[in-house]
Amino acid sequence: MPYVRYRGPYAVLVHACRRGGKVVQRHLAYLGRRARVEPELRRKIEARFPEIFLDWEKLESGLRGDVGKSASSWLEED
Repeated sequence: MPYVRYRGPYAVLVHACRRGGKVVQRHLAYLGRRARVEPELRRKIEARFPEIFLDWEKLESGLRGDVGKSASSWLEED
């Protein structure tokens, strides 16, 4: 299940998965200081990671703050 992790004041959407018997965090998107995830960004994340179920209400309940970046710059590249 994906969850919001904070690194200082900045939020990152992550998903824990197993690789080689170890649990690792897979970074899905950088969220910055956001209070919510806009529909455009939701669609991009869902399209990029179709195998992962995202409970947006639960995820947004873990967010706080806000920044003014464009939605396309929040997705991390592999």
